[in-house]
Formats: sequence, structure tokens, C-alpha cells
Amino acid sequence: MSREIGDNIDNNIGEAQQFTPATRVQFSPFKGMWRLWFYDLGCLSFLLTGVGGFLLLPFLVEPEKVEVAGIIISVAVVSISIAIIWQINRLKGTEWSQLVPYYRRNILVQSATVYGVMWLYLVCFINYLGLSEVWPKVISSAAVTIVFLALTLHRSQLFNAAVLVFFAVPFVEYLNPYLTTLLAIASLGYVLLSKSAFEWQGEARVTYLNGMEAGWFWLPSLHHNKLSQKLEQWLFPVNYFMGPALVVVIVLLPFIAIAIGVATMMFDFDFPLQFIIGQIVVITCGIVHWSRVQRTRASESLFMLPCFNGLSGLQQAFYQGQYRLIAVMVTIMLFSSLVDGLLSQNLSWQLTLHIGLSAYWGCGFALGAGSASRTSLHISLAMFIVGVHSGVMSFSFVDFRDGESLLPWLVADVVLVVIAQLLLMFGKRRLWQNGVIDRS
Repeated sequence: MSREIGDNIDNNIGEAQQFTPATRVQFSPFKGMWRLWFYDLGCLSFLLTGVGGFLLLPFLVEPEKVEVAGIIISVAVVSISIAIIWQINRLKGTEWSQLVPYYRRNILVQSATVYGVMWLYLVCFINYLGLSEVWPKVISSAAVTIVFLALTLHRSQLFNAAVLVFFAVPFVEYLNPYLTTLLAIASLGYVLLSKSAFEWQGEARVTYLNGMEAGWFWLPSLHHNKLSQKLEQWLFPVNYFMGPALVVVIVLLPFIAIAIGVATMMFDFDFPLQFIIGQIVVITCGIVHWSRVQRTRASESLFMLPCFNGLSGLQQAFYQGQYRLIAVMVTIMLFSSLVDGLLSQNLSWQLTLHIGLSAYWGCGFALGAGSASRTSLHISLAMFIVGVHSGVMSFSFVDFRDGESLLPWLVADVVLVVIAQLLLMFGKRRLWQNGVIDRS
């Protein structure tokens, strides 16, 4: 009897050893990539800017467009790199990352894949289109982002200065290429060899949470002076969810336009000022409703303030406040266009009018689609408007540089303004349709 039991045990052990390898669970490193990369507005906004720049490559093959191509491709490389750095910073701020099997590995593999696909696309298209002249600027821009990655891994709060990396793109060609390459190699070595580079950091979580409301950009405090107070009162209740960051962006953009315009004139380099300012303007309008979706409890606090005549009064006030915000953003874009045109002695009424109209429909689309959004997925999909606006601005700028008429673009702007108007009206009806705490 005991002999039969022993034989059965041996058979069971053999079967277990036989089937154990077959029952081992395999985890795909790309599982959940869509939600991690495209449901996060911060990551999505950077990705869309980068993809928009890469899609312009086939239209920049003429010799006179090489300088513009170098800047646009460099901005695209920086955008994709910042999106990757943002994901790594988010990983460092996730307390439970060590509890979920393969979570950290998946983020790093996905980041490396995105970076590798970006370079594969660049190598294929740049060499195929004969744009080899842009390689020094592109490589220098990539080197700067690698150094920035190492700095953010060492101190996560430095990610708030990501906007400075974008504005540094025109200046990278003046850097010593050997020095930037050595710094990039040293930074990459630190990233790969440091054991604490990807460990949890409390300040990384703070950076992420603050970034959802401030737009992932470093913004100094205005200390509530009279100008900021007047703007906050005039924009209320649109600025309620985003807080003082909205007013800071509005105040700083004109000064940034003047500073960059003067620098381009003094150092004689080309910088897509109106393109960058336009992207910031549209993204800022999108962040208005992104912060509203993320802070649902604040909607109830806003509704309880004794300054609205019920829910319909709150909806009407927010709707009218969006038009005031659009007016401010259009004024900023017209101002930057005038500054750029006067300093470069290339002022055009067609271009100025086109920039003003495109700013109107771009902000109208972002605010209208944002008003109709109720979840993070909705608002993330609405941010594809940034890519549409980026493409229209880029193609129209190329036509302007070629000396072609912008009248077709102006006609398209008028049509898009009408659509934006209808979208704003639709968003008004959808905003808090089922109450301020509706999450359906």
C-alpha cells in the first residue's frame, strides 16, 4: 500500500515539473501603454506637438526651408523627449510602483521603444528627403534633453523648467557639439548605472500633482499685484480651477514674445515664435477644463458661492468667461505677431489676421470640446485639437515663407471660427448638464 502511495507521489511530482513551465504567466511590456501615454494630458500634449512636427517633414525638403526644418524637427525631438521624461517622473512619484509586477519595467521599456521609434523615423525620413544639414541641430537638441533627463532624475522638481528647454532650441547650434555630446554621454551613463535614478521620490509626486493644474511649466509668482487681481476678477469663474497659473501665463507671454523677438534680431537666428506662443495659448485653454475635470469637488465649491443664479447662472457665467479668455489669448497672439513682424521688418496684414483668427478658433475648439468633456478620456481626446492647430499654423507659415497668398487660409479660418462658435454653444449645454458633481 505504501509503495503505491509513493508511486502516485512520484507521478504527481513529475506531472507538476512537466506543466510548471507551460503555466508560467507572461507579461507584455506594452500592456496598458495606451492608457498610460494617451490618457495623461501632460504626456499627450507633448506627444502631439512632436508628432505634428514629424508629419511636416515631407513638406520641408526645399533648400530654402532647411533652417525652418531644423528648428521644427528639433522642437519635435524635444517634445517627444519631454513626454518620455514626464512618464519617468510620474513613475518616480508613484508609491505603489514596486507593488505591481513589472510596472516599472513596462514604463522603461515603453519609454525606450518610443525613443527608438522616434530615431528610426528621423533616420529614415531625414536621409530619404536629403535633409542631412539638420543633423547637427537635431543631435544637439537631443543631447540637451538627455542632460535634462539626468537632472530631473536627480531632482524631480526641475521638470517644471521644461518650457526653458523648448526656448533653448534656437541656441543649441551655438553650443560646442563635442561638449554637449560628452555631457549627454555622461548623463546617459548616470541614468543607466545609477541604482537610485528610478526610485520613488516624494517631490516627484508633488511635481505631478502641481503640474496637472499649472500646465507642466515653471511659473513665477506675481504676488497678487493689482494687474493680476484685475485679471483674476475679469476672468472669473474660468480661472477658478486653474488658479493663479492662468493669469501668470497671460502676463508672461507678451514679455516672452518681446524678449525672444529682440534676441532673434540681435543674434540673427530664426525662431518659430508665433508657432510656440500659439501652442502655449491653445494648450492653456485646454488645461482650463483639464483642471476642472481633475478637481470635481471644486465644482461643487464654485457652485456654492453666492454669486450665481442657480446652475444655469453658473453655466452662463462660465460660458461668457470663456469668451473673455479667448479675447485675451487672441490679443496676445496679435501682439506677438506685431512684435515679430516689426522686429524682422516682415509685417504682413494677411499673416497677422490669419494668426488672430487661428488663435480664436484654436482656443474656441479647446474650450468648447473641454466644456463637453466629463472624464479624463474625453479631455485627452479633445487635446488632439492642439495637433490640428499646430498643423494648420505650420503649413500656413510655410506658404507665407514661399511668398504665396494666405487668402485660402483666411477663408478656412472663417469657416473654422464658425465651427468653433457652434462648438462653444454645444459645450455650454453639456457643461454640468446633470449637475456639478456628475461623473457620467
